[in-house]
Amino acid sequence: ISLMSSRIAGFEYPKEKLREAWGILLFNHFHDLLGGCSVKGVYKTAMNQLGAVDSICDKIVYGAMQKIAQSIDTVCNDVYKKAPERWFVWEAENHGMPIVVCNSKPYPIKTTIKMFISASKITDSRGNGVPFQKVRGEQTLKGRKDVIALSVNLKPYSYEVYRVYQLKDPERTFDKIICDRDRLENDKLTV
Repeated sequence: ISLMSSRIAGFEYPKEKLREAWGILLFNHFHDLLGGCSVKGVYKTAMNQLGAVDSICDKIVYGAMQKIAQSIDTVCNDVYKKAPERWFVWEAENHGMPIVVCNSKPYPIKTTIKMFISASKITDSRGNGVPFQKVRGEQTLKGRKDVIALSVNLKPYSYEVYRVYQLKDPERTFDKIICDRDRLENDKLTV
C-alpha cells in the first residue's frame, strides 16, 4: 500500500522503516527460535520484537491510506472547497459522510468491513444504495456496542468512496413486513 500511495498520492516511500522492520523480522526467524528449543526469555523478547514490527507496519499502512484518502475529492461542491472550515457539516446539508475503502491487493476482493458508526442509509460513489446491517461489535467503544457491517467488492489496486447518511426519517427498505410463528415475509421474499 505504501508503494501504491507513493505512486498515486505522493506518499514518501518509507524505505528505512521497512528495512528496519524486515531486519527485525528476519532476526526472529533463525532456526533455534523456530524449533522451540530456546529458553522462555527468548520467546518473550521475540514476541516484543515482532510486536514492534507489527507497530511499524501499522503506522506505514495508516500513513499511506491517509495520504490516498486525502488525495480523493470527497467534497460535494465548490462551496466546501473554498471553505474548509465548513467541512464538518456533511450531514447537516445532506451530503453524507464520505468513507474511503481501498484495495491494495493485486486481485479483486469481496469482503465485509465493519465500522463503529451509525447509519440509516449508505450509498456508493454513483449514488446507488448499498445494503448494510447493524451488528453487535466485538468490543464496546464509548458505550456503543453496535457496528455497521458493509459488503464491499473492489477491483485490484482501487478504492471506492461510500457516503454514510444519518437521516432523521430513515428510508423504508420494504413496504410491508409480516412476521408470525410460521412465516417471515416482505415485498421481495417469503420464508
